[in-house]
Amino acid sequence: NKYEERTEKKTKKMCIENNFKTTLFKSLYHDDFVTCLCKKKQESGDVLITGCLDNKIRVFSLNNYELLRTMENEGTVLTICVLDNKHIASSGSNQEITIWELDSGNLVTK
Repeated sequence: NKYEERTEKKTKKMCIENNFKTTLFKSLYHDDFVTCLCKKKQESGDVLITGCLDNKIRVFSLNNYELLRTMENEGTVLTICVLDNKHIASSGSNQEITIWELDSGNLVTK
């Protein structure tokens, strides 16, 4: 199945909808609007990584849709990119590119 992601403006939830149905499939709560997202395949299970206006990067399991970790950026998160099996990069309103270790959520460098 393919899924479509969207952000509901009033509830600030990121919704995952099945393309073949009009009913809500799953909703992942965020404190503010979701600005970017990407999916990463992993042996332990795929994850969805989201960036948000609240300066946070969130990592959700796509097995059970639970929040695995949250990383705090120094500005609004505008883009996220998977670099390799262990790292992601983010950029945002702070005009910096930040490298994160995905499994721990630790900051590697800016």
